[in-house]
Amino acid sequence: MKEHRLSLSDYSRDVFALPGTTIFECLARAGILVRTPCGGQGTCGKCAIISCDGAIAPSEECLKFFSDKEIAEGMRLACKTKLNSDAVVKVPKESLFDKELLYLGFDDDANLPAKDPPVDILQFSLPEPSLENQLTDLESLRNSLGDIEVGLDILRELPLFLRQNAFKGEAIVFQNEILALRAPSSTPSLYAVSIDLGTTSVVLSLFDVKSGRLVQSGGFMNPQAKFGDDVISRISAQKESRENLEEMRRCVVDSANSLIQDICNSKKISREEIYLISVAGNTVMELFLCGIPAGQLGEIPFAPPFKNSILMDASKLGFNLNPNAKIHLFPVIGGFVGGDIVAGILSSELPSQPGKVLFVDVGTNGEIVFSDNGKMLGGAAAAGPAFEGARIDCGMRAAPGAIEKILISDGDIAYNVIRNVEPLGICGTALIDITAELLRLGVLDQYGRLLDSEEAPASVPPAIRRRIRPDSSGNSLEFFICRARDGKDISVSQKDFRELQLASGAIRASILIILKSAGVSPNNLDTVLLAGAFGNFIRRKNAKTIGLIPDIPDSKILYIGNASAAGAAALVMSKSKMMEADKIAGAVEYVEVSQDPDFQDEFASSLIFPEAGVP
Repeated sequence: MKEHRLSLSDYSRDVFALPGTTIFECLARAGILVRTPCGGQGTCGKCAIISCDGAIAPSEECLKFFSDKEIAEGMRLACKTKLNSDAVVKVPKESLFDKELLYLGFDDDANLPAKDPPVDILQFSLPEPSLENQLTDLESLRNSLGDIEVGLDILRELPLFLRQNAFKGEAIVFQNEILALRAPSSTPSLYAVSIDLGTTSVVLSLFDVKSGRLVQSGGFMNPQAKFGDDVISRISAQKESRENLEEMRRCVVDSANSLIQDICNSKKISREEIYLISVAGNTVMELFLCGIPAGQLGEIPFAPPFKNSILMDASKLGFNLNPNAKIHLFPVIGGFVGGDIVAGILSSELPSQPGKVLFVDVGTNGEIVFSDNGKMLGGAAAAGPAFEGARIDCGMRAAPGAIEKILISDGDIAYNVIRNVEPLGICGTALIDITAELLRLGVLDQYGRLLDSEEAPASVPPAIRRRIRPDSSGNSLEFFICRARDGKDISVSQKDFRELQLASGAIRASILIILKSAGVSPNNLDTVLLAGAFGNFIRRKNAKTIGLIPDIPDSKILYIGNASAAGAAALVMSKSKMMEADKIAGAVEYVEVSQDPDFQDEFASSLIFPEAGVP
């Protein structure tokens, strides 16, 4: 078949593809990644491109998202339009995937206790064999180090190593297995890596195991996002082909290897000195990292293929560390409550927290764990990607240019933009802020309906009233925020408020179901722990106003940062933490929230915003 040429006007680049190839696939081949929160299903409208010469016919999905004027101007959805002739396209900046992502890592002076690290350096000095000393090399080594395991690779190396180093050396030992032999050193070095493998972002940290000192922390956007912003979209993509599953596995490992190499180069450290890596991710992320299909998690009873932690050679997954380095995957609690939550429970010491404590990780897949003096129940809420800015008309992630805070001051709105640059869009925290503010003013009613300027209460300031206007369709309303740097308006539409209702309602209903299972009223909670990068920036007052979290005193609501990353880091420093992680996973009673007979009623009720000031 004859291939068609797709010319990318902004990049001086051409792509050749077979007829019927989607524009999204063509762009990906050219190394241009556009946003696809819906995983290419044509339901989010974020992958807009412009057909400069009109050669690309609009699909049915395009006609739903764009006006007649926009269609005439060449607006198309990259995921749902196909190349059937030579064409020229332009990719608007707002359609490009955010390459810089904010993440919660560790402070530069972070220090973790290294009392009982699972990987350690044991020094030895052995007696040389003689006619009087007939012990074998292995027997002598075990007499010095204890009952250790020695694999064939080490056994092959042992005789020559001992004789070249006067029977002295260092053994790198993981638990009771020798991973490597090294010549004696006055300043022995030993490193480990921890990874918080999130659906959206990945946090990676390199630690000096001997001192417990953080060497450097970094992060990157999960490259699997090209298959969709949420785990359901990625599960669907994985089902399509084995190649997609392998690509999702490989792209994460490649990105991690690249960051590890950058850190090692900057700190003049050899990757060969890294002997342990711990990974904490939700159940689907851990499965994909191992190349294990996750299709079964999309069907009742949502059963994961493993529960306990997994330990294997890191090289089997393609990590470029010491050839004998080990990788530890956190155990999971259930189909949608994974190793990241176990790591969060571990770092927050939830089982030992006194009283009734609610742990909430707000995100696309909101996880909730309730602890009553150590007795724990946990479940998950399918909140959707609204908190990440997806399916929001002007939404974006918490990246430079995102409006992350909105308040009403002196009769009008004031807002803050990440990195103090010209605004590009609005992220989830600001969406919560403006929703709460408009609820308090009465501009938004309890049912999530945006009132027009004539319906709004007389007390609404004139400047706020003027921001309420018809949307581009003329059939609904929107609330104008500001003009973006690209000249377009940033507004919150009636649909956006509905999306937030669905996301917040799912988490609120899940909290109520879990508390009901525990026989506890929200008013009886002693503490709420907000975890995760997103949760750390939510304003308590506003989260309570929209009903996202229980309405308890602010003093009882604590931010604990990226608890998952902290748990993954703690594990590489402590054998006891490694054992504790499996105990935690086994101790949490898993509640399949969506299958509870009261869930639908609770969800319907939770879609109604609470009245301001009413618990």
